[in-house]
Amino acid sequence: MSCQITATVAVDTCGFKQPGGQLLLTQFWDTDPPTGPTDPWTIHGLWSNNCDDAWEQICDNSRKYKNITEILEPLAALTLKSMDVCRKDNRGNDERLWEYKFNKHGICVSTLDPECYDAYKPAREVADYFTKAVDVFKTLPLYKWLAAADIVPSTTATYARAAIQDALRAAYNQTVAINCSKSKELSKQRYH
Repeated sequence: MSCQITATVAVDTCGFKQPGGQLLLTQFWDTDPPTGPTDPWTIHGLWSNNCDDAWEQICDNSRKYKNITEILEPLAALTLKSMDVCRKDNRGNDERLWEYKFNKHGICVSTLDPECYDAYKPAREVADYFTKAVDVFKTLPLYKWLAAADIVPSTTATYARAAIQDALRAAYNQTVAINCSKSKELSKQRYH
């Protein structure tokens, strides 16, 4: 896995993610309250990773957007349809979540800077950011991977962290960072 390029000359940040060179996708399993469908996890976010478990955020206030739905309808209708299912806010305000995530993380993805587009049109990077998040999410069928190892959501069964990590490593070919809630429920996964 490539993570960081140390360059002594100017680097074209349109050609690769800088700093870090990597994106991180995080998935949630929300149980309190339950959100999203009953089997797949939901997308928590996609953001730049600096290779040290740190990331950039709120990098350019001039590029903050509102009304993500209105932006996506003409530019990425299929992405919006997927987000209505897999990108849910646990308080029921998906639009607020989408605005927050783009304005916190999307504006920090160097490859989506307006100058990286040949014929930039305002808000194009919003559609590209969410389309990338949905596309990556679709390649990571977490529920299916865990179910193949007989690990399924339950209010009575418990699973060892090692068993969960082994199942995910076998399917993903890399270690997946897992997090549990305060009540010891599996709640979040991070993929580099």
